[in-house]
Amino acid sequence: MAGDDLEEVIVDRQRLFAMQGALAFLDHVELAIEELEHVSRMVEVDLDDGDEAPERRVLNEAWRLTLFFFDGEVLLVDETGRCHGAEPRHEACVGRSFADAPWFAEGAEAREPIVRFARDEGSTLSLVVPMRDEAGALEGLLRGEIRLARGDFFDDTVYGSGPGSHDLVLLSASGEELFVHGSPPLATNAWASAVRGAERPGAIATTVDGERTVLAWAPVGSTGARLVYAWPWSELDRAADERANALLVAASVIALVGMIVGLLVARRLTEPVLALEGDVRAARVGKGIDVRGPRDEVGSLRRTFSELVAELASREESARADRDRIAELADTLEERVRSRTRELEETRDALIDAERLAALGRAGAALSHELRNSLNALSVGMDALGGSMPEAARVAVRQQVRAEIGRLRTLADVLLDFARPRSLSSTDVPDHVILERARALVEDFAEERGVTIEVLDSAPDQTLRVDADLLQSVLTNLLRNAVEAVAGLPPERRRVQLRAEALEGTWRIEVEDAGEGISARVRERLFQPFSSGRVGGVGLGLSLSRRFVELHGGQLELVPARELGGACFRVILPRPSPDVSFDSPDQKRV
Repeated sequence: MAGDDLEEVIVDRQRLFAMQGALAFLDHVELAIEELEHVSRMVEVDLDDGDEAPERRVLNEAWRLTLFFFDGEVLLVDETGRCHGAEPRHEACVGRSFADAPWFAEGAEAREPIVRFARDEGSTLSLVVPMRDEAGALEGLLRGEIRLARGDFFDDTVYGSGPGSHDLVLLSASGEELFVHGSPPLATNAWASAVRGAERPGAIATTVDGERTVLAWAPVGSTGARLVYAWPWSELDRAADERANALLVAASVIALVGMIVGLLVARRLTEPVLALEGDVRAARVGKGIDVRGPRDEVGSLRRTFSELVAELASREESARADRDRIAELADTLEERVRSRTRELEETRDALIDAERLAALGRAGAALSHELRNSLNALSVGMDALGGSMPEAARVAVRQQVRAEIGRLRTLADVLLDFARPRSLSSTDVPDHVILERARALVEDFAEERGVTIEVLDSAPDQTLRVDADLLQSVLTNLLRNAVEAVAGLPPERRRVQLRAEALEGTWRIEVEDAGEGISARVRERLFQPFSSGRVGGVGLGLSLSRRFVELHGGQLELVPARELGGACFRVILPRPSPDVSFDSPDQKRV
């Protein structure tokens, strides 16, 4: 019974070691994926700008500094499979197509990073990270390659620091050996049975090629890979065979002595046997064994039995220490994950700071450009007014100077609107009044450019509780942008639609033009301050418009065109239920 209990403890301990190794291997894989995802999100990675130098620098840093790539490869391809850069074989990869590669086809369909194992040129672990835009469209793939044959992934946390030397095999989902350490009995039935059951953690003690062996296995997360370990029983319990032989010899001697004493002195034999029985009972209830007595055969057996019980207690204490060690390793892994998370958060904060500095740079450049143009025009106008010229030309110059002064005033007003907090003062306004007022404010601007503005209101009797001035500013800005988008097109395409409809709980307004639409590069920064897709634009109109709409509890977004085929902006505002009353104007500040 003691031997069975000891075997159960040892088998359970080795199963825990196998689970620990699988968790450590999975941790290495997840860290490598996080590093690739970090590289894919860096601002230097832009496959549409035509400049591959930033991507090459990023890939070189990733290949040199990341934890797990070693002598493998990291490469970047676009959505068609064409290579934009690779380390360390950059020149051999640029321009090459991987469209037919299995990893490209699988990665192009995936929404999350994928893990692939292969046996080509040695065991290889491939990590593929898809890069997608905000709409979910594929922009490219980033692939990192790790050579498992080097064994760098198999540190002490994966290989295990348990008792004795052991063999290790990493298997694919199909049972193919990806990495082999030592000389495991791969051809035996017991090993094949362990491989089949490796989808769930387990362990057994069995006989392999005449030798007592413990096999333990565990899956590596959801990667499909599995780890199988093998330990010789003699390495796990070196004294087991010696104790078994000692017990066998002692039992033989006791049997022989018992026969002789039974024939000769039955009474003398009864007392030591009863004492031995008492020792067994004491051992079963955990009491100490008193081995004092005659140094005969039965006394020797009692002392041997006492030593065996003490050894089993020592083994049990060792098993408890092993369990504590496993718990300590689990805490260490958790601390490593927390540390890695802190590093990633610091990197994210640094990228945000860099983006803010870049936004300030763009703002300064835009303002400097606008001020320089206006000041140049004012300087030329003042020089002209100081000289002699016909009265008609002088009037034209004055109009130009007034126009530039007005443009500077408008720029200052826009900057003040962007910088200062705004109060929301809501009143009940019919929706058709808001729409017609916005169209009227842009009508002269549109007529000068030959643009037609169509107003389509499917719910003309709706009354809204909004800040009419702020909402009118939003619609005016969207209409002016739409007019400018179609101003240079043929006359039949100079059309802009202003649509409104009431839905359940919301009121939706759409401004759509027949222009060329908005490019993907401009869409990425469409609502960011000081980001403009128009030459001479300050880049604050859409940012302010979104702020005003969100102040009403609504949304401003770019949506696919419905009729005219150009850009389409949609404003969604909440519409209160009929039983809600408004006793005083709403006041809200941002």
